[in-house]
Amino acid sequence: MMKAQFMSLWDGLITDPHCTVIVMGATNRPSDLDKAILRRMPFSFYIRLPDVDQRREILKLILEGEPLENVDIDHLARNTEGFSGSDLKDLCCKASIYRVRDYFRNRSSANSEESELRSPRRISMQDLEMSLQKIKDTRAHSETLSLE
Repeated sequence: MMKAQFMSLWDGLITDPHCTVIVMGATNRPSDLDKAILRRMPFSFYIRLPDVDQRREILKLILEGEPLENVDIDHLARNTEGFSGSDLKDLCCKASIYRVRDYFRNRSSANSEESELRSPRRISMQDLEMSLQKIKDTRAHSETLSLE
């Protein structure tokens, strides 16, 4: 349904001489794209995954303004080969969830007045390492599934 509507609207763009719309798309899974959609895209570009220096800069941008404690961004950049910018963002979001989870666990078990004054702890290297391990496990599992 969605594909048919998309194709119909796209064909309308092509037939309208006054329409000046540029359509751009991006995917991490080009092999899953429909051939009819690919035919309507006159150009395609392959954009490589970020190298270690680019991952370092992406991580700095993602973590900018976040409360960090002893985080080694260089170590993370070296250990995230094959990660896209989106993967790196997911890694950092998952790491942040660990600290929030700890905050609520500690809050419910501590003195209520005292715990309300505290804020969640800083994101630690351990949070990022646990997140990295979970993501790598998931990626390995999904790669196995795609090979089957």
